[in-house]
Amino acid sequence: MKYTRYDMKRKKNGNLSFIIVMLSTVIFAFIIGTAVFNLLFKNTAMNEPSPKPSSGAVQVSKTNEKAVVKYIAVQHGLFQKQEYLEPGKNKLVPYGNPFTINEDQKGTRIFLGIYNEDEGLKAIKTLTDKGIDNSKMIFEINTASNPCDEEISAVIDAELTILTKLSDNNVKSIPTEELKKWCSTEVKEADQNSKNINILKELKQHVNSLPKEITRDKVSECYVYIYNILKKINNK
Repeated sequence: MKYTRYDMKRKKNGNLSFIIVMLSTVIFAFIIGTAVFNLLFKNTAMNEPSPKPSSGAVQVSKTNEKAVVKYIAVQHGLFQKQEYLEPGKNKLVPYGNPFTINEDQKGTRIFLGIYNEDEGLKAIKTLTDKGIDNSKMIFEINTASNPCDEEISAVIDAELTILTKLSDNNVKSIPTEELKKWCSTEVKEADQNSKNINILKELKQHVNSLPKEITRDKVSECYVYIYNILKKINNK
């Protein structure tokens, strides 16, 4: 009699192989999926822009930086003997319109001129390159403190613009009509209780009293006036 034989051992091994293949496939798929996820997450993190300071913070910083206006008086030296004054001034004549300030017991200071910060640094470099001794005296006006000081700075800037142009030996004179008109119409009225209100009034009167033209020989007088105004503001 014939009979059918079932190979129980082979069937068991086949099932085990199937299970192993399935587990391997699942594990492999998990590993691949994890790697792809990590790669995508890393790229996203790399592409995300780094945080930047808010525009408000940057603006405040720039505003505060510009609030303090600096003026530079470029000095050649301080001399106690009068015989050194003319030779000292003559050294500076090719580069501007020098002026002197007498300080009693200390002696007499010789300056090339007074400038805004950028122009002052240029003048210093010019003298240094030519081997002429120089130093700088810095004055500051905090225009953020009150509108009065802001107007004072504006008037000084306007007059210094004219005086700086006259440093060019080819410029003999500059009309003051526009400066006077601007000063009378554009310079705002300030609080009468402002600390420097009298200085502002004095400056406006000074501008209105200027001649129709400022010539090179009058530049030193204007520099002396502005020097004394800046000293008052800076309590020097």
